[in-house]
Amino acid sequence: MAETVEQMQQSNRSSMDVVSAFFLASDRKSARRLMRKMAALKAFGVTWTDLVAIKCLVRRCQWYKSPRSDFEFPHRITFRRGQEEQGGNFIIENSPGYGFKVQLILPGVIACTAPGFFDSDGFESEFMPPSFYD
Repeated sequence: MAETVEQMQQSNRSSMDVVSAFFLASDRKSARRLMRKMAALKAFGVTWTDLVAIKCLVRRCQWYKSPRSDFEFPHRITFRRGQEEQGGNFIIENSPGYGFKVQLILPGVIACTAPGFFDSDGFESEFMPPSFYD
């Protein structure tokens, strides 16, 4: 029997299966908030090197920001929970008229449990795999 969307979402909240989370940034204030959200994932494998690389990508996007710019910059991340590892991805791209969009591909259980990652002004996710959004 096929799994319903609700069952898949619930399963993804408690497993190392990856989901997509999204963040929209339009100015320096939201870019700083984005970096705080990413720092909340340090306990789950996001390294200082990852944070520096991501900060550079964010700054690069701010420089390229233009309604006609079409860019996408990815950064691979390895997430860890206990002894389990799962590859993920930080992807930042232009969203004309809105700033830039970040898609973070990470394990659903980490997205659910990282303190300060999800809240009213941060990442949003329906706990669906990245292929759901293609």
